[in-house]
Amino acid sequence: MIVDFSRTSLGAGRTHLPEKAIVLGEDDYKLPFVGDGSARIVTSIIEPEYYEGQAYLTVDFGDPARVIEKLKTGLMRWYGVNYALDDRRLVGFTRDISVITDEQYRAMARPHKISKFPDDLLNNKGLEYSGIYEDGWIGRDAFFKLGASHTGQVLYFKGYIPEIPRFVKDGIDVTISINGRPTEIVNLKAGKFELTRLIKEETDITSISLHLSDAQVYDTDRDKRAVSAFVNEISIEDAPDFESFRNLANAAGEKFVVTGIDSDGWIGRSAEFKAPSFDGFRVLKLDLEMPGWAPVATDNLVASVDGKKIREATVPRQTFESVYFPLPPGPQHLVHLDASAVFPLPGDGRQRSFLVKNISFENLTQTDLFSRGWHKSGYLFDIKGADSDGWVEKGLSFWFPATSKFKEAIVQVVRYPAKRDFPLRVEVDGAKASDRQLGLEQTETIRVPLSALKGTAVALSSDHAFVLGTSDTRMRSYRVVNIDFD
Repeated sequence: MIVDFSRTSLGAGRTHLPEKAIVLGEDDYKLPFVGDGSARIVTSIIEPEYYEGQAYLTVDFGDPARVIEKLKTGLMRWYGVNYALDDRRLVGFTRDISVITDEQYRAMARPHKISKFPDDLLNNKGLEYSGIYEDGWIGRDAFFKLGASHTGQVLYFKGYIPEIPRFVKDGIDVTISINGRPTEIVNLKAGKFELTRLIKEETDITSISLHLSDAQVYDTDRDKRAVSAFVNEISIEDAPDFESFRNLANAAGEKFVVTGIDSDGWIGRSAEFKAPSFDGFRVLKLDLEMPGWAPVATDNLVASVDGKKIREATVPRQTFESVYFPLPPGPQHLVHLDASAVFPLPGDGRQRSFLVKNISFENLTQTDLFSRGWHKSGYLFDIKGADSDGWVEKGLSFWFPATSKFKEAIVQVVRYPAKRDFPLRVEVDGAKASDRQLGLEQTETIRVPLSALKGTAVALSSDHAFVLGTSDTRMRSYRVVNIDFD
């Protein structure tokens, strides 16, 4: 069943799409609404309920019908402000409710790009989506099902984060999932943005889900909708020409100087990027492909910045590898890639190792940065034992290099919400510093003195670990929520 539905016109506080909507037939079938505004959704395969030889399907939106509350302006505010202009009791507006076969569903013409609103939502009848207002604004959650895609193509999400004070100060965390697989979380400040994600599998229907960490009212006088971002474009395209990357420049016009990478993106045994200087901390992301037809089963990849190794991985053939490079503010930096093996390319004889599929700058979240041992000041340190979301199973170790920039490292942790408090042992340079009692819903702050003459080793440990949840079976003890320096 197709349900084309909107709540945009219901007014403040009523634009969230129904969470308990179902189709009643032989069984109860969930209507997969998410987010706010409008949707065109399709159920799973359904079977009607039969009564006296007739087939019946019932749509239950799961919410009570209410009068539309419209804001009165101008002359309408003179009289009758307490009376509704439209006394119909509604749960929303439908544009279409239809039943189609599975064959018809699979044959629906799905777009590869949406960028004009509301036209692209209304005219692309094969577009499944939920969680976007007809004018292009989205709240915390939305999804879109675009046309077929294949490995190596790139998903583009272009838009605008509104200049709301909270978004200007703290930004907003954005997670893009492709075909049910979440990609890295990025933090976007107010203003225009462009995100790219490499598509790593072939599929007839490309499912794109968006999750944003916050939503706020943008125009408190005329528009009471809580929004997170405006969508300029969501599209699937072939990977850009590598030559376009060479033209990226900083504010002074300095460009990347690239050696060891062909114009079509192939890398030999080694490659280098001489990155221009930037005023702020940047993270460079490279998506690399190890082709399935390669005569070697694996290739070892080593990545470094200014001679410091930041990643080493054994990459099997027929896989993609994403590598992140920290580029601290200040002088130019040298990014280096080394491969352990090369092989001949079919048809031209070049000896190559990896193919560069996409290059972009990423705004990683604070957690993503410190789980890699990176600080936005450009200070880099070693951390072992923390997951990408900060969770730790019993033991965690740090190595803070000698620095004259900072006097203290500040590590903040919270424990797993077990019934009882438990201790956390802290050691600095092999000597026991103290035991900390981790209390429920309390942030424990650990301050570690740093030296300008020598590095500092820190170890945190606990004897207790617990299963995080039914859907996440990791055994973990505590979570690092922040690492900063003073």
